[in-house]
Amino acid sequence: MSSLLFGCGTWKHGLYRRHTKKLEQFPMRSLQSTMHIRWQDRTTNQELLDRARTSSIEAKILQAQLRWSGHVIRMEESRIPRELLYSELSHDNRNQGRPKKRYKDNFKANLKWAHLQPRELETAAVDRYRWRTLTRKAVIAFEDSRRQRLAAARGRRHQAASIR
Repeated sequence: MSSLLFGCGTWKHGLYRRHTKKLEQFPMRSLQSTMHIRWQDRTTNQELLDRARTSSIEAKILQAQLRWSGHVIRMEESRIPRELLYSELSHDNRNQGRPKKRYKDNFKANLKWAHLQPRELETAAVDRYRWRTLTRKAVIAFEDSRRQRLAAARGRRHQAASIR
């Protein structure tokens, strides 16, 4: 699974839901195979992750991106990754439709999960121990929130099926 996510902290474009669903499929099948669970057993992905005592791909990507962002923030101001993180687009050719997600868009969403204000970012990232702690807390909060959302959605589906 580590080769699947290699360098995910630096992926240029933001991940859409369809991308994460595709990325999630491989580890789930691998876990099922490793744990000798057949598809007929109808085990949910969450049960599989709980049995394996691991977290979702989304949480691992969030953690990698937060770690990479902290690394970039600690870089010297003249370094290209840092300049790109803090830069604004001066001009760009726009295609029709909604703009594609960028790394910055994902970064802003990740900051929300970490409960960090952009103005606090520099001071938090300079202290590596504090940044690592904030990153871990953000990933745990994200995973808990994800589990609650999935459980609620599953409950709604079962309730709708029982009404029919």
